[in-house]
Amino acid sequence: MGAPEVKAVGFVGLGRMGRGLAARLGERAPSIAVHGFDPDERARAEAARSGVAVSDTVEALVAAAREKILALFPGSEQTYEILYGRRFARLVEACAEPGRAPDGGRGRVIPFSPRR
Repeated sequence: MGAPEVKAVGFVGLGRMGRGLAARLGERAPSIAVHGFDPDERARAEAARSGVAVSDTVEALVAAAREKILALFPGSEQTYEILYGRRFARLVEACAEPGRAPDGGRGRVIPFSPRR
């Protein structure tokens, strides 16, 4: 028995890397619905022009692509807000297992505890 078929993938972070990966996945795997979210309106607009189905909120992204979500962030203050602020807390709350978050680098689930 093979791996389950992925029907949708979501990208949180549509900067150069996230937008490029999302667009390439859409081109190379047209059977997979590719969704994305970014707090920056220009990044969302550019991703939409690349064929990514852009969500206006984290909750909408999770609803559209619950089974696989990748997070790609630069090292910045905005990243800190996403990882430890309300945006990421909303992402975690919207996922099937609140209080746990995916570790994008290793594909495993790790406990999530925001800094305060």
